[in-house]
Amino acid sequence: MAEIKDQKETTPLLMEELTQPERVFLTQIFQHAGFSVLIKLFDAGCTRATQDIVRLDPEKPDYERLLAYRSQRSRNINEFSSWIRKSVEYHTKVVKMQEVGDENQAEDAVAKVFGIHKVPPKAKRVIGQKKEESPKGTAVNESK
Repeated sequence: MAEIKDQKETTPLLMEELTQPERVFLTQIFQHAGFSVLIKLFDAGCTRATQDIVRLDPEKPDYERLLAYRSQRSRNINEFSSWIRKSVEYHTKVVKMQEVGDENQAEDAVAKVFGIHKVPPKAKRVIGQKKEESPKGTAVNESK
């Protein structure tokens, strides 16, 4: 008989269900200063649930039952908080990747229409470095 392994679902919440506008709304919340306060609240809830386990008196007659119950509750709270945080981070990354893709498409379209070719960014010089050398030590042609 095949053994069933206890595997946790690690995919972000609503990975395929959120629309692009909903992801943008979520990204706006993520970038808002109040979101860090929400994360503090999640962390405080996780800490409180863990402290409830530590405060148990092992001399109580129903210690094992309370320990099992509070451990499960703490684990659930921590797991839920982790799901929310990771899901928000995932959806925010999707929005940023979409923005970069849209920007690249726009640049390509403009370049195609106007015959403009993309120019790679210039190498930055290190302060105190001679003009003839690039940061990698190769010669740079500069016309005066």
